[in-house]
Amino acid sequence: KKPVKVSPPVAKLDTAKRISPAPAIVTPPKKDENIVKAMTSRKKHEVSRLVVRSKNIELKLYDNGIVDNDTVSIFYNGKLLVNKQRLSESPLVVKLELDESVTTHEITMFALNLGSIPPNTALVVVTAGDKRYELHSSASLTENAVLVFEYKL
Repeated sequence: KKPVKVSPPVAKLDTAKRISPAPAIVTPPKKDENIVKAMTSRKKHEVSRLVVRSKNIELKLYDNGIVDNDTVSIFYNGKLLVNKQRLSESPLVVKLELDESVTTHEITMFALNLGSIPPNTALVVVTAGDKRYELHSSASLTENAVLVFEYKL
């Protein structure tokens, strides 16, 4: 009788990739006349004004404080960039190239709801060249939060 050779058990590899949630990099939404009309009907509340020397701007938007299902649409100079996105602990990333022929640029945060804890709040991390800013915005169903960039060479 020959001895039976027993191999040690082979660990099975987990083929599912384990990745942390990646930041949501948004693609331009379809034109939505209703949301544009609603945005322009609300008052503007300027939450911050920054002088920037870089035309390439990155915005990272997070739900500020407690994540409570705040949902927003984002506009750049009146043009819809992000439509109906929920803010969370993972950033909603918006990359912009500022129009060099214009010196003043507006980013408008339009609240679609107030979440479970009013008002609709966001932490906005702005990167402009080698500068980084952390801003807090608050929008309601009657007032938009507006961030103004003054582009200067």
